Amino acid sequence: AGTTSDYIGYFPDFMPTFAELAGVRTPVRDGISFVRAIEGRPGQTVHPYLYWEFYERATAQAVRMGRWKVIRSPIATGKVEVYDLERDPAESHDVAASHPDVIRQAIGYMQDAHVPSPLWNVPPATAR
Repeated sequence: AGTTSDYIGYFPDFMPTFAELAGVRTPVRDGISFVRAIEGRPGQTVHPYLYWEFYERATAQAVRMGRWKVIRSPIATGKVEVYDLERDPAESHDVAASHPDVIRQAIGYMQDAHVPSPLWNVPPATAR
């Protein structure tokens, strides 16, 4: 009670967390148990980044790396936007022009994480 955590997770983290709490081995490969964060213990494993793809409208990719959120739309070829979520949680100020290092790192993650799908006609990834 009365504590907070800055752990950043996503849906696949729930299964490993529930499995650890139940004392069983997790049947999934993706995700990280966040039991240490729940219990307030040190040593919580964290994601180096989180990645999403969206195929609605013009398509988009998004990467969350610590304080940064990077969005590229359309997937693989579009304009890149960068938001500093510590200073701008509403994502109202694109700071891409002043953070080329963040863009390079995020595009590398996008290229590594993207898995082509036969269901969607997406061009090959390009560097910016």
